[in-house]
Amino acid sequence: ACSGNVDISNLKYRMRDTKVLSGIIQRAKGLLAVSIEYFNEDLTEYILVKNGVLRIIDRTLLPFDPKYRRRNRINVSFDPDANCRLFIETLLAQALEKGDVEVFQRCCGQFLIGKNMAQKILILCGTAGAGKGVLIRVIKGIIGPNNVGSLRPKHLEDRFEISRHVMYD
Repeated sequence: ACSGNVDISNLKYRMRDTKVLSGIIQRAKGLLAVSIEYFNEDLTEYILVKNGVLRIIDRTLLPFDPKYRRRNRINVSFDPDANCRLFIETLLAQALEKGDVEVFQRCCGQFLIGKNMAQKILILCGTAGAGKGVLIRVIKGIIGPNNVGSLRPKHLEDRFEISRHVMYD
């Protein structure tokens, strides 16, 4: 992408091998590193949505700004007039018992902010075809596949199963 009288022959040829690149990559990682707490600020106050930054306390949509330190943005636009009646009545009410609908919605709120304030896990169990998989696909579609994991109970004794889910605070 360089234009003009810039000699980029070293970049094209001499710096292409793995040995040289690994040093450059290590240096870049050192320069760009931030503490793990850098992205954990104000998790319960703001959510990055497709069309801006949602301030949770008053449901105000703010413009994007680097001061909102987030790793991920959900791919859904905030609409203050949106109604989820179809989702609740058609999917949640069919897949969950009445008292569990509110619990599930509260869990989804924690999924959105990316912090497990209740210190709980969610286990969906029930008969095949009851809508559990559809619920997970909907949530995965909202918060992004990189923010969703599954725990396979039959593999809990394997040495790497639990390590996939370790979050550092």
